[in-house]
Amino acid sequence: MWKSRASGWLRGIEVVGVDPAPYNIEQSAETPAGTIPFPDSDFDLVTSRHESYLPCEVNRVLASDGCFLTQQVASGASDDLYRLIGWPVPNVGIAWNLAFAVRQLEQSGFAIDEAAEGHVTKHFTDIGALAWYLQHMPFMMPGFSIETARDELLRIAEAQKPLIIRQPWFWLKASKLDAAD
Repeated sequence: MWKSRASGWLRGIEVVGVDPAPYNIEQSAETPAGTIPFPDSDFDLVTSRHESYLPCEVNRVLASDGCFLTQQVASGASDDLYRLIGWPVPNVGIAWNLAFAVRQLEQSGFAIDEAAEGHVTKHFTDIGALAWYLQHMPFMMPGFSIETARDELLRIAEAQKPLIIRQPWFWLKASKLDAAD
């Protein structure tokens, strides 16, 4: 779903701006944001990659034989980065993971057709590459800067070990259940 409020045309495709849905782990039955401005049963396929979505809205806009595909980065994606730098790993409370997504979708009238989880492994060739990554991905380690982590970065550089970060990801394919199911 396009997250910008801007609307218009991009390469012959109409782009419609919407208000983003709250993070899936923060949603409730009364969640007002994240509605999709399209008629009921209007789509055969809805996709979401690394973005939050309202399962009830996805269900509403899908045709009776519609399919929902999503790929998500799970909670804990920054844990290895925190450990490498030597900062405490934040407590996430409720974990965003495949089991949570499956429960949420099933409660919204979906059948899970396929699903898998695993880890994406990122290799950084040197400390400069890692520092660049962290500066350009501020959501990975809020508060990170070269100045605040200078000593830790120097320690890592001197160790001359491979810099390997594992991030939990998952994907799933769900089908809208007919009201008769």
